[in-house]
Amino acid sequence: MQIQAIDYLNFQAYRLSTSVWEAVCVPERGANIAEFHHLRTGRQWLWVNPRVPLALHDYGCPYGWSSASGFDECFPAIAPSVYPLEPYKERDIPDHGELWSLPWSAEVAGGSLRTWIEGRNFPYRFERTISEAEDDGAMLLHYKLTNLADAPLAYNWSSHPVFAASEGMIVHVERGATIRVEQSLGDRLGKAGTRFQWLGGTHRLERIPGCGSGEVKIDKLFAENLTRNWVGLYHPESDSHLALRFDLNEINTVGVWINVCEAPGEDRVAIEPCRGNTDSLAGSLEEGTASFLAPGEVQEWSLWLQPGVGPLDLEVYADGSPA
Repeated sequence: MQIQAIDYLNFQAYRLSTSVWEAVCVPERGANIAEFHHLRTGRQWLWVNPRVPLALHDYGCPYGWSSASGFDECFPAIAPSVYPLEPYKERDIPDHGELWSLPWSAEVAGGSLRTWIEGRNFPYRFERTISEAEDDGAMLLHYKLTNLADAPLAYNWSSHPVFAASEGMIVHVERGATIRVEQSLGDRLGKAGTRFQWLGGTHRLERIPGCGSGEVKIDKLFAENLTRNWVGLYHPESDSHLALRFDLNEINTVGVWINVCEAPGEDRVAIEPCRGNTDSLAGSLEEGTASFLAPGEVQEWSLWLQPGVGPLDLEVYADGSPA
């Protein structure tokens, strides 16, 4: 992988290039991955906010007020709340966590880009190293989390890549996976906590809908206890796909956020391998899905982004739509 320091929208950034993909990472802005291009098809997968250019924001700023776009990291939770356990009880957890609004440190070493940051309200070090996977050329994101204190730390973590969506795009989630509703505009998919199966019953969410009806659709869901180690998207217009792969021993939950028909040119979908099946830390503690980091403990996990041409697999559903 080639790494070049560049100026990107007045930020010091890095362009990462391989024979398969090209990306831009902005350490000053939460180590945001602002662009991810598949070179063969020319598709820029990540959504770029058309109203607010990438910018610095105050710590604790509501995520929706920001230049939210691209690929951020959410830790130690997604929903704004207070930490529910001693010894950090009542400490604030900002909207979408601490990481996205703060500048990270960065270094280029051995053909990889290593970025890291220490928590502001909580004692931890969060590291993410981007490299090219040796076996298939995917973008490999390797995470390393260290507890810097002598007390345990409970947390949720979520990758937060937001992708440009369009009518007919196919969302690949394991068929039959249990889906938990975090929130759904107008309760169209049920109230928070409702569960159903992916592609089960009346809920067919695998295709991004058109906006002819004028109905705004905004849903945040969690696919739980997955047994298949990938999720992804297929874009028919460019005949291209993007798979997000993970080790099921490290990650078995994926957030799915669909936001369409709210504003012209702003349809988007987030596919978010994560730890925890709710946006709030308290909620994941209640569900028994929060993670714990012992005093001084180090935990590591990985995520792969693999772009390609054509549908993701050959499975066909009863109605003829690809899996």
